[in-house]
Amino acid sequence: MRSFLSQGRDLVRWTFVAVVMTGASQCKQRDGASSAAETGAARPGYTDLMPAATAAQMKLSLPKVDDLEVQTILNNPDTMWYDEHSFPPAYQDSYDDPKGVVGNDVDPDNVVSFNSLFKQRGRFHFPFGVAAGLENTQGVRVVQFWLPPRHEGKVLPVKYWLHEEGRRLRRWRWIFPVGTVFGEVLFIVKGKYWYPFELRLRTRFADAWAAKAFRPFTTALELAAAIKAAKGPLIEGASQTKLKTLVKHLESSDTLQPHTVAATNFKKSFPTLKGAMDYLPPFGDDELVAQLLRRTPFKSAEGKVWKRSAKRKLETYAAATKAAFSIVPAGYDGGMYAVNDIACRRCHQDAGRPFGHYYLQPLGYGELWGEDEIFTWSLFDLSGLDRYQNDSTPTTDNDNRYIRKSFWNAGLVAQRHAKTDDPAFYQVLKRAWPTSNYIGFNPEQHP
Repeated sequence: MRSFLSQGRDLVRWTFVAVVMTGASQCKQRDGASSAAETGAARPGYTDLMPAATAAQMKLSLPKVDDLEVQTILNNPDTMWYDEHSFPPAYQDSYDDPKGVVGNDVDPDNVVSFNSLFKQRGRFHFPFGVAAGLENTQGVRVVQFWLPPRHEGKVLPVKYWLHEEGRRLRRWRWIFPVGTVFGEVLFIVKGKYWYPFELRLRTRFADAWAAKAFRPFTTALELAAAIKAAKGPLIEGASQTKLKTLVKHLESSDTLQPHTVAATNFKKSFPTLKGAMDYLPPFGDDELVAQLLRRTPFKSAEGKVWKRSAKRKLETYAAATKAAFSIVPAGYDGGMYAVNDIACRRCHQDAGRPFGHYYLQPLGYGELWGEDEIFTWSLFDLSGLDRYQNDSTPTTDNDNRYIRKSFWNAGLVAQRHAKTDDPAFYQVLKRAWPTSNYIGFNPEQHP
């Protein structure tokens, strides 16, 4: 864990250095009836984000975690669950007219240099398109969760403010209170069944987010032992050739293959990464795979190495496979990323970064999605976005950024005020990129 966490959870218990904060103008609220996305159950500190039926199915498939704190978060009735269908991915377009919030699947004809920014409609180029490790996978479902902290029995809201530079720039910013938890559960979808293979979460501290990840098996030898325990003497049978091959592979340190991950776009945010992959051969037993994923308690992968070859000076941090059904999805390259705060922040620190820091041509067409190092959450009511038509962009005379009404009703958001906000709970993270000079500079001069 990084040094900023040397004070441990005392930070989350509200002992911090004070900072001075500035005020903000009031953000708009949408009048009139709420959409289907806005009519879920709400109470102080909670609102439904995902349809009840979807949430119920997902919760039946959640893993058990051998960390009591994390298991409590998953079971907490105040934890809010969402996915890309219930909380559409969107980004801000804050410079010149039109200004507003835009769905990630904006029509390509509405964005200059669309191909520089987006891999496909609805998905930014790596490393900002999907959760880490999933760039080349299929049949994976990602479900996010959000748990705001409480103080003296009351929820601490997300605080927002308006950043303006003259008439041309108007950007809404927000910060999450210390103690906020965001996370995601990664599922392999096979038929009507969801099989969890990884759980990730990030916790907001005063000066950074702390990252954790949990998996059913954190080393190759753990999986080998689990297969032997599940099959017992049967593994020596003539019909278990594939399993015997798999166990032999798991117990060998000579199976790692060198691998490189590089960004073709947004190169300033992701230096080329060299590592290794451990491609597991097929199990040949789908029932066993399902059993292992469903019944094995997830454990922390922080600081764990899946497999290391001292002879070849290679190591990887998670399994990989090309098989159709395994403990990770085919194409998963999560083994390239160590589970620590530094690896996680490599991309998250650029949430909300202007396109103009990367490319000159689409300078005035917005910023990367997210804010305060969280991509998937947005302050705005996204129900009015027509995500597949040309009018998914705002009109010149009508900035379409309205605060989500259910957030207001549940007390989950509030305007930032310098005189009343407690700096023990609210501190703006230092960014690795310039927040000023939104326009009018050479991007090559900046990281």
